[in-house]
Amino acid sequence: MLPAKGRPAAEVLAELRALRAEDQAFASGRVLGSMCTAPHPVAVQAYQMFLETNLGDPAWCRGAQEAERRALASILGLLHAPGGSDGLLVSGGAEANLTALRIARRSGLREVILPRTAHFSFLKACDLLDMEPRWAELDGQFRVDVGSVEAQLGPNTACIVGIAGTTELGTVDPIRELGALALEHAAHLHVDAAFGGFALPFLPGAPGFDFALAGVDSLTIDPHKMGMAPIPAGCLAVRTAEMLRRISVPTPYVSTEAQASLVGTRPGAAAAATHAVLQHLGEAGYHEVAQRCMATARLLAKRLREAGLPPVLEPVLPVLAVPVPKPEPVRAALAKQGWFVSLAPLTRGIKVVCMPHVRPEHVEAFVPALRAAVQEVQ
Repeated sequence: MLPAKGRPAAEVLAELRALRAEDQAFASGRVLGSMCTAPHPVAVQAYQMFLETNLGDPAWCRGAQEAERRALASILGLLHAPGGSDGLLVSGGAEANLTALRIARRSGLREVILPRTAHFSFLKACDLLDMEPRWAELDGQFRVDVGSVEAQLGPNTACIVGIAGTTELGTVDPIRELGALALEHAAHLHVDAAFGGFALPFLPGAPGFDFALAGVDSLTIDPHKMGMAPIPAGCLAVRTAEMLRRISVPTPYVSTEAQASLVGTRPGAAAAATHAVLQHLGEAGYHEVAQRCMATARLLAKRLREAGLPPVLEPVLPVLAVPVPKPEPVRAALAKQGWFVSLAPLTRGIKVVCMPHVRPEHVEAFVPALRAAVQEVQ
């Protein structure tokens, strides 16, 4: 309730400190179900510097606008984008996926072919855009089956979606083959690499997923996941700037002629923070982060097998799905012990993500806790 008279700042801040103490901190290493992580300290400092800036009205914050341009240039380079490509910094993967389908919808066609592993944001997008999801089945490695995708293609296909780092298993769909289908059928191919986009380029032997592959039209990539930027920091990258012009609307009330973004007010702080962490870590820094997370995930897989709780797949990215009896009670039992995981409904278990805040010592402590939780609910 809004107080009749203002409260002292010290009192309000004390209240907020108490509320913050109820949150789980990434630094504890016990938040194992999130695909976000603690932002890098340099990103936090940059965010604070640009708190009052608005990319939706950049006439008075040209520095923030330039920070976005530089961050986008780094991301487009990472994704092997060709000349003439473009992008938008957005709030996260859901907004980027919705914007990509909005581009595809401009064709006048309505159907979207989705893998069974697609993120729920695509269902929101289909609802908002009056598009119809057509579901493609998975192969034995939980990647989308290309033959199933081909069987769903038709005269009303607007978009094919492939995933590079599925939410539950971290698997990567065969994007090269999907690109060939998209080109053959003149369909838009969107790759949701919200999670994998800042890991796959830094893992030797990782499957291709980006604009280096023919047929890829747009990509979602989230700096606030493996990129270690603060929330909110997502990105939609497109092969040609014309794709964004296709969905732009006039914006006469602010200092831009037109905007393609879903929202008008966009935080310049997120752009500055993203640019800061990209420049500070560079290729070598992200390589170290990705390799460290994968080493932790492989250690977890090993300890799970030793405990008689083998994961569904060996980790492709630092995500493991672990089949357990009664997943929801197991998750609740873990929470009582101070461990926080997500459900893995596709594989009837729990999901653990080895983000940068998760260390080997956390894994060593978690596996006995999981075994005890499983025994408790049986």
